[in-house]
Amino acid sequence: MHYTIFNFFQRNIPEKFIRLTEGHLASHTQNLEKLGYIYCSKQFIGRRSNTTFSATPPGKEAFRETHQYLRGVFEKSKNTNNFLSFYFLPQSTF
Repeated sequence: MHYTIFNFFQRNIPEKFIRLTEGHLASHTQNLEKLGYIYCSKQFIGRRSNTTFSATPPGKEAFRETHQYLRGVFEKSKNTNNFLSFYFLPQSTF
């Protein structure tokens, strides 16, 4: 079901940064759908199932806020020349 997304992460993000399994991905997408951040559409094409995910307006806004926060974290980390500062920043409420 989440094969394409899983393969994207496996190919494009080094394993040391993200430890992703297909089970974790399925769990995360279900949680995002419950929160109303994504919409999941399932259909069959021939004998194969096809699942499409779309961001909802609240999901797009949450993504923008998270992206902005993370850009600030990395910018702060870059300015201090210490990537580990990313891990010690105060928790943010989204």
